Amino acid sequence: MAFMIPVAQAVGSFVMSNAMTIASLAATGISAIGSMNAAAAQQQAAYDTAAGIDQRAGQERAIAHREMARQQRENKAALSEQKTQLAATGFAADDPSRLRIVGATEDVRTGLEMLIKAQAEESARGMESEARQMRSQAKSDYKAARAQTLSSLAGDLVSWRDRYGNSRSSGGGSTRTTTTPKPRVKTG
Repeated sequence: MAFMIPVAQAVGSFVMSNAMTIASLAATGISAIGSMNAAAAQQQAAYDTAAGIDQRAGQERAIAHREMARQQRENKAALSEQKTQLAATGFAADDPSRLRIVGATEDVRTGLEMLIKAQAEESARGMESEARQMRSQAKSDYKAARAQTLSSLAGDLVSWRDRYGNSRSSGGGSTRTTTTPKPRVKTG
C-alpha cells in the first residue's frame, strides 16, 4: 500500500501537468480562432459597406442620366418656344441675329446638361475611390490582425515548449544543448 501512494502521486502529477498543457493549448487556440474570426468579420463589414458605396455611385450616375434627359426635354421645349417668339416678332429663319440668339441659348442649355453630368460623375468617382480605399484598408487591417495573431501564437508555442516540453533532466525546460565545432587546423 505504501508503494501505491507515490505511484498515485506521480500519475496525478503527470495528468495534472498534461491537463494544464492541454487546457493552455486549447485556450490559446480558441483565442487565436476568435481573433481571426473577428478580423474576418471586420473585413467583411468593410467590404459590405464599400459595396453599398459602389451602389450609391451607380445610382448617382443613373440619377444624372435621368436629369440630363429631363434637361434635354426642357431645352427642346425652350428652343421651340424661343424660335416661335422670334418668328412672331418678324425674324426670318435665316436672320443672323436670330441664329446668334438661338445658338447662344443652345450653348447655355448644352452647358447645363454637361454640368449635370460632370457633377454626377465627379461625385460617383469620389464614392468609388472611397470604396476602394475602404477595401484596401480592410485588407491591410485583416493582414495585420492575422500577422499579430500568428506572432502571438508562435510566441505561445515557444513558451509551451520551454514550460511543458519533454525533458529528461529533473530541472524541466528545454533539453537542447549546443556545441560549437572545434576549428579545423590545417596540417602539412
